[in-house]
Amino acid sequence: DSASPVLPARLDAFTMDRYEYSVGRYRSLLRRGFSPPDDGPVEAKEAISPDATRLAAMYCSWNQAPDGGAQFPAQEELPLNCVSWATARAACQFDGGDLPTVAQHEFASAAAGKATKSTYPLGANAPDCGQAVYGRWSEATRGNDECRASGFGLQSIRSGANLSDRTPTDVTALGGNVSEWTLDSHRRYDHSCWVGPYRLACNEDEAPLRTVKGGSWRQARSLTRTSTRLGAPPIAKDDAVGFRCVYPLSPPRGVR
Repeated sequence: DSASPVLPARLDAFTMDRYEYSVGRYRSLLRRGFSPPDDGPVEAKEAISPDATRLAAMYCSWNQAPDGGAQFPAQEELPLNCVSWATARAACQFDGGDLPTVAQHEFASAAAGKATKSTYPLGANAPDCGQAVYGRWSEATRGNDECRASGFGLQSIRSGANLSDRTPTDVTALGGNVSEWTLDSHRRYDHSCWVGPYRLACNEDEAPLRTVKGGSWRQARSLTRTSTRLGAPPIAKDDAVGFRCVYPLSPPRGVR
């Protein structure tokens, strides 16, 4: 998980989703014919709340009524979580994009539109509870709860704290709310997968781990750093992990 050694990367121009991929956007994707490569995101049987008694304490946002509509309409603007790497990537590809590489994600959060690279998406200083969604777990024994007074759990992609967690290029929540799947295998930066000048990605066909970038609603403020990267099995469906997509030059019409 170390950010060393520093590696140079030369990137082609790309665009990135302004918001994290939402529950409502995934529902629209299904209506347009998308079929996930696995059984899709974990379906919630009850609305997200700190008092919910859900299996293994998972706070998954995806839900579906018998007619395919929303069982919990208030969750349509939550980021889609509890989703595997394969389904996240397939969703992006269905709309003409892909998951961002580690280099793309870090460039968007640390450098794009800035005079110098920053330690946090907002700048040199760590965000407070009103500037990013982190530390919103219900109890300190199982997760970070330093911002619990600001609200429990993940928040709407257009909520106040997520809109404050905004880069100069108008991309939101790169520091918090949900950590985000990237295209890359999760390898040390001195691994042979990264060897060579201007390596843009370390994307192995059968990677044991994939990299997730950024902090999340249940983690500490320190993980909102632009250099933060963690590894997760690609089949993992975690309530702290979601995704967003990148596209070459400009996104297809209708993609937000």
